[in-house]
Amino acid sequence: MSRSGAASLDLIERRIFFGKPYCTLGQFPKQVADFKQLPGTQQRKLEQAAQFVITSLLTPAQTGGIVVAVGLRGHCYEESDKKGLERAQEQQTLSEARARSVADALLEALKLVARKLSASKAETREHFDPVISGVGAKAPLNDTPANDYERALNRRVEVFFFKDFEVLGENAAAHFSLSFEGRKV
Repeated sequence: MSRSGAASLDLIERRIFFGKPYCTLGQFPKQVADFKQLPGTQQRKLEQAAQFVITSLLTPAQTGGIVVAVGLRGHCYEESDKKGLERAQEQQTLSEARARSVADALLEALKLVARKLSASKAETREHFDPVISGVGAKAPLNDTPANDYERALNRRVEVFFFKDFEVLGENAAAHFSLSFEGRKV
């Protein structure tokens, strides 16, 4: 990838994670990254997110634009007995694994929603590649949680959508699998 290609991908990533997330999936069990271990209420949020993406492709005016990229940012809480750099690395790995697990579940949910809607125009291709980010325990919702429930809220994945109505115009559905410098989003 050229230097300018790497710079434009970095710009896209910064724009994806700017602002408020579309939704937050919280309450991961301690030291667990598997999306399927989340409570049903949290899993349903991802189904709604998939519905939003497909709707943005079919009727972008209804969603305020076309979702052209998806970012998932994983978090954890002080979940390790390890110290220093080893602890930070473990937290980083766990938060990235959580984001990847949610990304995989989102891909499956997109396929299901597209089939339910018979949205042949909004075909989800195998090359959908969300941007994954993990921040470890650097950004808790609550720095001093009072109980297990509040600690569980810090163990989360935030789902971000980057929408750009102007990128694709009215033919969004035909361009679901966009490419930015060789990476599909």
